[in-house]
Amino acid sequence: MSQGYKVEFKEVTVGYKGHPVVENITFTTPGPGLTTILGPNGVGKSTLLKALIGSLRPWSGTITINGINLGMEKDRSLYLSYAPPEPPNMFNMRVVEVVMSAKKGKKWVSEQDAIESLRFVGAAELAMKYFEQLSTGQKRLVLLARALAVHSPIIVMDEPTANLDLGNQVRIRSIIRKVAGFSTVIVASHDVELAMDSDLVVAVKNGRVLMRGPPSELAPKVIAELYDIDESELRFMAAIFMKYNQK
Repeated sequence: MSQGYKVEFKEVTVGYKGHPVVENITFTTPGPGLTTILGPNGVGKSTLLKALIGSLRPWSGTITINGINLGMEKDRSLYLSYAPPEPPNMFNMRVVEVVMSAKKGKKWVSEQDAIESLRFVGAAELAMKYFEQLSTGQKRLVLLARALAVHSPIIVMDEPTANLDLGNQVRIRSIIRKVAGFSTVIVASHDVELAMDSDLVVAVKNGRVLMRGPPSELAPKVIAELYDIDESELRFMAAIFMKYNQK
């Protein structure tokens, strides 16, 4: 099993073509544990993840893992693995081959580890199916299995429950919570229920941190401000808030 590491964003600003998307973002994840970067579309959640996995370079600030500055690391696969929101081009590949296409450093995932990872997420029966024939929910499970198969201490996921039916949402939330028991999991999502089951919530609005803390601080007032809606419209979420505040 992996051991969770602490990830620290310190005054991170990053963007595209001279336009900042997120500014002065600071937070430290629990390790192990689940951190959810919460917010509506277009506020910079995925941009933060891209800075973490190395797809974008921060304009200023630092990102460290257990004190190691990632700006000095050439191969971040030694520390983290990534489950993207949309499947990459994996035509004519069987599911087990998709999982085996992940690697940590120079080491590719073995077939045995791929099968074990698929079994962990409850998708072992899909191993010999072709990836493009799967449903969206099944693809999401396979991509999660792929991220887990390399046994990285940090698992990064972008919108893992987006566009899924209720059954698959519940299934993936349960797997994420289980993984967070032994790894550091960082998720970008607009799934409030996933955020309420996190160890740390970082709510982002207009590229800045609106709220940072345990889910008990994610009050209806914060949700209303985050999504620009009237607090009275959140009555349908009362059961969710009650469920997690009683834990």
